[in-house]
Amino acid sequence: MSQWGREMYVTPGIVVDSELITTDLVEINLGIRILLGSSFYDDWAGREIFVKEDPLGNPIDERHPWNQTTLPHPQKRDFSGKYTWVVSPRWFDRRTGKNLALDSGGGPLARFWVTRSPARWTLVG
Repeated sequence: MSQWGREMYVTPGIVVDSELITTDLVEINLGIRILLGSSFYDDWAGREIFVKEDPLGNPIDERHPWNQTTLPHPQKRDFSGKYTWVVSPRWFDRRTGKNLALDSGGGPLARFWVTRSPARWTLVG
C-alpha cells in the first residue's frame, strides 16, 4: 500500500507547518483518530477494541475509526460543553504527540504540493 500510494499520479501526504511529514498511506492511516470534542456521543475509550492491528501487524489505536463505537447521548445543547453530533477527526503526529486538525481533502494546490519532489521544496513567500 505504501508503494502504491507513492506511485499515484497525485501523491497522498501529510504536510504540517510547510513540512512534508509522510507520503506513506499506511502511516497516514495509522495516524487517524476520532475525538469527541463537543459531540453528543459518549466516549468509547476503555471498551472493547475491535481492530487491534492492521493486516501488516501495526497496532491500531482505540481512537482510530476502525474502533469507533457510536454511543449517542442526546441532550440539550450547551455551548460550553456538548452541542453537536459532529465528531472531531484528527491526525496523530508521532513527532510531537499531538492530535492535529488537518484538512484531509487538501484541494488541488495542496495535492500538487505533496506530489512535488521533496528535494525541490521551498516556501514561496
